Amino acid sequence: MKIRNIQMYVKTVLNKDDTLAIFSEIQKTIQQNKEIRLNNLIDSIFQDLKSRFQFESMNIFLLDHNYENLIPYKLTNPSLDHKIIDEIYQMPIPMKEEGGIGTYVVQKRMNVYIPELSEDMVLSSWGKKVLELTHMKSNLLFPLFADGAVCGIITFPTYREKLELNEKQIEEIQQYVFYISVAVTSLFFSVELKERNQFIEKKNMQMHEDLKLAKRIQKSLIPANPPQFEGISLASFYKPMDEIGGDFFDFLRTREPHLLGIYISDISGHGVPAALIGSMVKTLIETAGVKRTTPGKFLNFINNKIIGQTSGNFLTAFYGLYNQKTKLFRYSRGAHPYPLLIRDEKIIPLQSQGKILGVMEDLEFEEKEIQLFSKDKILFYTDGLTEALSPEGKEFEAILEEIILRIAFLPISNIISLLYQELIHFKKNIDFDDDICLVGLEIE
Repeated sequence: MKIRNIQMYVKTVLNKDDTLAIFSEIQKTIQQNKEIRLNNLIDSIFQDLKSRFQFESMNIFLLDHNYENLIPYKLTNPSLDHKIIDEIYQMPIPMKEEGGIGTYVVQKRMNVYIPELSEDMVLSSWGKKVLELTHMKSNLLFPLFADGAVCGIITFPTYREKLELNEKQIEEIQQYVFYISVAVTSLFFSVELKERNQFIEKKNMQMHEDLKLAKRIQKSLIPANPPQFEGISLASFYKPMDEIGGDFFDFLRTREPHLLGIYISDISGHGVPAALIGSMVKTLIETAGVKRTTPGKFLNFINNKIIGQTSGNFLTAFYGLYNQKTKLFRYSRGAHPYPLLIRDEKIIPLQSQGKILGVMEDLEFEEKEIQLFSKDKILFYTDGLTEALSPEGKEFEAILEEIILRIAFLPISNIISLLYQELIHFKKNIDFDDDICLVGLEIE
C-alpha cells in the first residue's frame, strides 16, 4: 500500500484526531521498517476493536504468490486452545474450493457479515473442519487490499456469543480494517523485501565463489611464467578488467624442439563467458598437433572448431612461430592488433591479412615470415592497451610508439613493466575498461 493512497484516504474519509494519530503511527513505523512494531501496532488496533465491539478474536489470511491459497498469517484467538490454533495454522484456505466464505470475500471483494452461523451455511470442507474444531458462532469478514488488489482477508469470528452489529458499526470497523490492511501489507512486503535481499545476497555470494573458481581455472590456463628457451628472452603481463577476463595467451612447444609458438587472442566480452571461450581455446591448442607448425592452418583450425560454440562471441588472434636455428619468425593474424618489432630505434608493425575468428568457416589467414636478428624485440598486445583512454578522451595508442622508442634499449621485461606504469600515469587511475595483456620476445 503506497503512502500517498493512505493520505488520500485519510483526507477524504477519516478526518478525526484519533484516526490521524493511528495513521501517523503506521506511517512512522513503516518508514522505520520495524517488523516488531508493526506487529504490535496490529495487536493494539485489535485491542481497541475488542473493547469497542466485544470481539473475541481476529484472524488474518494472506494470498500466496500463486493466488492458490489463503495462508494463515496471524491468528489471535484467546478463547481457543493453542493446539486448535496450531492446527488452523496448518490449514490454508484453497481458492479453488467452491462454497468457501473466505474465497467468496476475495473473489467478490466485499464484506460478509454472518450474525449466526449454522452448519448448513458452511459448504466448503475447510469451513466444516474449522466449524468442527472451534464451534464458531458468528463471523465478520473483510478483504484486505494492497494497491487496489486483494491480498488477503481479515476475519472476526466469535466462539462463545453471537456477534450483533448494525450497519454503522460495520462501517466503523471497516475504517480499522483499512489501517490493519496498511500495517499488514507493509509488514508483509517488509518481510518479503528482507527475504528477497537475503536471496540476492546469497546469490551474490554464490556468484562471487563461482567467479573465484573461474579465476583460479583461468589462472591455471595462462602461463604463470614464460618458458625457458635458448637464445631468446620472454616476458608477459596480464591484468583482467574484472575478476576474470577475455584476453588469453600461451607459449606453444612442438615436436620439433627448435620451434616455439607464441599465441595471443582477445575474446569479445568479459567475465565468465569470455573466460570459458578462453578455456575452450586452450583445449583446442593442446589438440592442434602438427598444425602448430603452420600459423595459417593453426588459426583456421581454431576458427572452425569454435564456430557455433561461442554464443555470439568472437575473437581476434595472432600466432607466430619462432625458429631457433634460423631465427625466422613465421606468423598469421586474425584481425588482431599488429605486433610491434623494435629494431635499431625503429618500430615495424608485423602486418598480415586475416579476419576475426568464430564467425565464418574455412577462413584463409595470410602467412608471413621475417628474419630476426640479435637485439630484436617484439611486443604482442591486445587492444586494451591501445584503446585505453586518458581523462581527456585521448587513446594511449597515440603515444605508444613514442614511449616504446624512449625505452627501447631496455630488456623486454622492463619494457613491459614500464609500459604498464606509463599506462597508469596516462589514465591517472588503475581502473580499466578492458583487459590488458602484454607479451614480449627478445632475441639475445
